[in-house]
Amino acid sequence: MFAAFLCASVSFAAPQKGTMTDPRDEKTYKTIEIDGQVWMAENLALEITEVNGNPASTNECLILGSNGKRANCKKYGRYYSALAASIACPDDWHLPSDAEFKKLLNYAGNSINLKSKNGWNSYPQPSGNGNDKYGFNAQPSGGCIVAQDGICAYMDEGNYAYFWTSTMQSNPEGAVYAFLGAPHADYGFDVAPQKKGIWMWYPVRCIQDEKKNVGDGLAGLLSGNANDNDQKESADFNEGDATESSSHDACKAAVAKAKNTYNRCKTFPKESSERSLCAKKYKEEKENAEKACTIKDAKNTCGRSAENIMEVVRQRTPGLRPIYNKFLKQRPGFQGQISMKFMIALGGEIVSISIASSTTGYGEFDNEIKTAVSRWNFGELKCDDGKIATVKTVTIPFTFYE
Repeated sequence: MFAAFLCASVSFAAPQKGTMTDPRDEKTYKTIEIDGQVWMAENLALEITEVNGNPASTNECLILGSNGKRANCKKYGRYYSALAASIACPDDWHLPSDAEFKKLLNYAGNSINLKSKNGWNSYPQPSGNGNDKYGFNAQPSGGCIVAQDGICAYMDEGNYAYFWTSTMQSNPEGAVYAFLGAPHADYGFDVAPQKKGIWMWYPVRCIQDEKKNVGDGLAGLLSGNANDNDQKESADFNEGDATESSSHDACKAAVAKAKNTYNRCKTFPKESSERSLCAKKYKEEKENAEKACTIKDAKNTCGRSAENIMEVVRQRTPGLRPIYNKFLKQRPGFQGQISMKFMIALGGEIVSISIASSTTGYGEFDNEIKTAVSRWNFGELKCDDGKIATVKTVTIPFTFYE
């Protein structure tokens, strides 16, 4: 017999398309979810004038490629210095690491599945165009070499798609970038060392942050200050405080606003008047975020019931049986219990999950269980009589045996 309160299975769902709007310039980008990662499906086009007194992104959206054609930001986005790229992504998004790119490349298996359907040169025959199987839409933007005058000398348009990563190497000193080449087997990573007075500039693709509770995000935001002084500010926030706020949406919006200002302040030169004014604005918005994320009277809140949670758990558990069967073939007779702790957001999605304890002795199995449960949805929580809905954190044991 098989009896288990299970949790997890590998998802083979089709890539999910969507959009996001960058609040800094109100530009809307297409997005795509691939293997659990949510990527922008277009290159970033935000203008950053300078970072620490150095030019940061191309001054115009229109660029001149090696073949004489003009292409706009919708196609290639802007080209950024490595430093500008590190702060370019909007709130709740970040510059991907080489590990995050590797996960994408490993899932795609071949660059042809990530490349756009047109625009690539033949190198040699057949065409270098891709099939864009997953909607990533990598354009052959190439890159540019920039001297101190800030003018791009473009290179490799039609032959390569370059993307900055957040990974740095010390020998040689430089930032790591990912690339896709016209030959479908030509993809990987390289290092762009910075030479005196000359910089390599590449496009940016942002990836969405992993979902986490708003309290953690606020605490991280308030751990530093916009002036980059040695004296660091700290936030007196415990985990989960903000997510249980009497005004969850207001808290989240206030945090996002303050974080956007914090990131923008870093684009101004140190000791500049612009930086000083920006730092003052950030301080005010940080205080507003603290107020918005303070817990109010619990009597005016409502939460998800244990009955509702267990009803969903009972409904979803049978669908996880194949996971146990798969691992049982690899390790006959294994059994045990996994206690899973997770937070259910107001919309019903799980926004954070961890393994509280396990007796299976089978880490790979435990992680697949965790992954599958993270995709469950408990339905939207609604409250009557004007009460404010709050998130719910639960710990549930799942037992496995033949």
